[in-house]
Amino acid sequence: MTSMKKKKHRWILGIFYFLLLVIAVTTIRSGYYLNYGAPVGKMISTKKLTSNWTIVHVLGEGCTCSIKIFKYLSKRGLTKGASEKVIYFGKRNLHTTALEKAGFLIQLSTLEEMEINNRTLHGLPFFQIYSPDKSLKYSGGYSTSMISETTELKDLLVFEKIRNDKRNIKKNPVYACETGGEYQTQLDPFRLRYTRN
Repeated sequence: MTSMKKKKHRWILGIFYFLLLVIAVTTIRSGYYLNYGAPVGKMISTKKLTSNWTIVHVLGEGCTCSIKIFKYLSKRGLTKGASEKVIYFGKRNLHTTALEKAGFLIQLSTLEEMEINNRTLHGLPFFQIYSPDKSLKYSGGYSTSMISETTELKDLLVFEKIRNDKRNIKKNPVYACETGGEYQTQLDPFRLRYTRN
């Protein structure tokens, strides 16, 4: 009778651990399938923009999607016919230094600064395109799907369409990393994916 109870307890314990594993994996991956949407407002002061087209990339520390964008931008270099800027939520690192050497303008920022300026940012990475008249023409994701190693990033395609057609196009979703603490807590209550200070 005792060995039967032990077997039953092992089964229950095994099922419990399996369910915990499923919850952990689901929690870690769930944020990547949500469309956070890019802000509809401008991420930069247009007073400082030149009379060229401007592409602004918004990336963040601790975001693997942002690291993929860093590598992509380093490989492709600056876009002809546009100035490019990277707003990075984090500390200077090898990626920001490499892009700076390649000619990208780097602006380090914090989420607190965003809140002070009454801007809301839920997820990243995303990018924005400003026309020579300093109007915001695009604010959205880099692709129509979640960013992975094989994802075709469409920032240059979007830029060419907007520059040549002089009209707004459909915005790509922002399937990426959550930035706000409220959303991080909802998506990751056990702190498996996001760390909090």
